[in-house]
Amino acid sequence: MTGNFARIDHRPSTIDPNNALISIIIPAYNTAPYIHRAIESSIRQTHKNVEIIIVDDGSQDDTLKVAESFAAKDERVRVFHQNNAGVSAARNYGIREAHGEYLMFLDSDDWLEDDAAEFLLSEQIQHPDLMTAADIFRVYFDTENNNILRRKTYRETLPSGLFDVEGTIYASIKLIMFNVYPKIFRRDIIDENGISFHEGIHYGEDQLFVFSYLSCMKGTAFFSRPLLNYLTRPGSAMQTSYYERKTNVEKPFVLMINHPANTPAVKKAMKTYHASSDLATITSTIMRGGNNTAIHNVQKEAGQFSREFLASDKISTRKKIAYIIKVFFPVSILKPIVKTWDKIHKIREHLSEKNDEVISV
Repeated sequence: MTGNFARIDHRPSTIDPNNALISIIIPAYNTAPYIHRAIESSIRQTHKNVEIIIVDDGSQDDTLKVAESFAAKDERVRVFHQNNAGVSAARNYGIREAHGEYLMFLDSDDWLEDDAAEFLLSEQIQHPDLMTAADIFRVYFDTENNNILRRKTYRETLPSGLFDVEGTIYASIKLIMFNVYPKIFRRDIIDENGISFHEGIHYGEDQLFVFSYLSCMKGTAFFSRPLLNYLTRPGSAMQTSYYERKTNVEKPFVLMINHPANTPAVKKAMKTYHASSDLATITSTIMRGGNNTAIHNVQKEAGQFSREFLASDKISTRKKIAYIIKVFFPVSILKPIVKTWDKIHKIREHLSEKNDEVISV
C-alpha cells in the first residue's frame, strides 16, 4: 500500500444520496449453499442504485453457477471469475471493476439488512471525513437442526458515537471495527491513497485495509444498529485455528503498528489492540487443540506489549487480570483455566438462548 495517507479536511459532500452508485463487492469461494442469501440481500437493498460485483475465486462447487443465475435475471449483478488466488485478490479484482462512488464489501456466506446501504450512505454523506461503520448480528447454526439459524447481537457492543482514530482503536478492543463489514468506503479516498488488500497476507488482510483507510480519515462514525448478518459455520476461514493457518499472523499487526500515518498515541493504541487480539487467539488456540508451542508463541507475541496494555487507562482491571493469566501463566496451568472459563461461558450462552431470534432457512 502506497500513498501519503493525509487525513482529509472536512468538506461537505455534494453527492445526491439518491443517485450515488454503491458497488457491493462479494468475493466467493465454494459457498454454493450460502451465496444466494448474500446476493438476494444485495438485490433487495432499499437504495436501488447499486451494482453487485461477484468475484468467484476458483470455486470447485456450483458457486459460479449460482452467481451467474442471478446475473441472468438482474443487470445490476456482474460476475467475474479468477483462478484461486485468495480473498484479497478477489476483493482487489472487485475494486478494479467497480463503478461506484462508494464501496461496500460482503462475504458470500453473510447477508445484509435491507436498508444497510441506504443507512450507511446517508450517514457517510453527513460525516464525509469519518469512516462509517455499524454493528452486526451473529448467526449460528442450531446444533440440533441445520435448517434453523439462531441470531443474536454481539456479546459486547458499543453505543453509537463518533471516535477519533485513537479512540477507534481502543473501541475495537471491545468491538472489532477493523472488519470490512458493515461499512461503506469512499472510492476517492481509496484511489487517492492507493489503498488495496495485501495479497501476500491471508489472515488479517481486512484489518490492514480498514486501518489504512481509517488512517486517511479523522475517525469513525459508529452506529450500534446491526446491519449485517455474520454467519458462523464449520469450515469457514475464521473458524480455522491459529496453529492451522499457514501464514504469518503477526505481519498485518506489524504493518498496522508501523503505519506511516501513525502518531505516537495511535501507535501505542495499536500495540494495546494487538495484545488484546492475542488474548482471544490464545483462547481459540487452546480450545481447538493447539499444541503447547503454538500457544507459547502467541503468549510471546502478546507479551511484547505488556507495558502498553497494563499501563493503559482504557483497559479494564478485569481484562488486565485476564492478560496476566493468559500471557504469563505456564501453558500447563493455563489450559485447564481457559477450558473452565469456556464451560462457564457456554452455560451462560445456553441460558441466554431463549432471547435469540430464530430464523428459518
